[in-house]
Amino acid sequence: VEQSFYPLPFLHFTGNMFSASCGYVKNLLPPSTFEEQMNNIAGDALLAQVEDIYTSKLARFNERILGSYQHSIEHWIGAHPDLKPCDIAPTSTDKLDGTILNQMQHYSWSSAPRRGSAPPGHLNGDGESKFRLRRKVALREYYYLAGNVFRWHTLYHKVPDANSWVWQWFPDGQLWETAARTGAYAVNELSNQLISEEA
Repeated sequence: VEQSFYPLPFLHFTGNMFSASCGYVKNLLPPSTFEEQMNNIAGDALLAQVEDIYTSKLARFNERILGSYQHSIEHWIGAHPDLKPCDIAPTSTDKLDGTILNQMQHYSWSSAPRRGSAPPGHLNGDGESKFRLRRKVALREYYYLAGNVFRWHTLYHKVPDANSWVWQWFPDGQLWETAARTGAYAVNELSNQLISEEA
């Protein structure tokens, strides 16, 4: 639970402040191990982008977005496939003006995500909505399920349960949910299949 949860450009809580159950946290990799793994994943993602397996149209790759080195800690709490996010901040930004006490009067707990895809200023909301409709490109977008499925398999050797929010929120979730069950290489195979269809 934290003020605001956003799925893009990676699954995170604003300010990297959160509360979580002990049962969830105990299943996370130790932060030092997680950083090493994320450094390797960043290198793999860059190579896969060059090979046209993934696209990165929504935002340019950088260390923070890829979660490498000191930026890995921002990804740590949201990286597990069992994540069930919720937050408390009001969905209307006009309620965030004024004192902290005034803002807190508008707080309400709810399952997330429940606001824009990314924090204000990170992505163009209208542009992201239109991008979702470009199915063949969006299906390979690293910031959507292509990258998340790759990271879940690499870090935790599993993907979210069939009833997870991710399969409903991200584009073509049901297609990815089915493909992801066959293993980490399903991501590459599905991407290659799409490249062949585009050719």
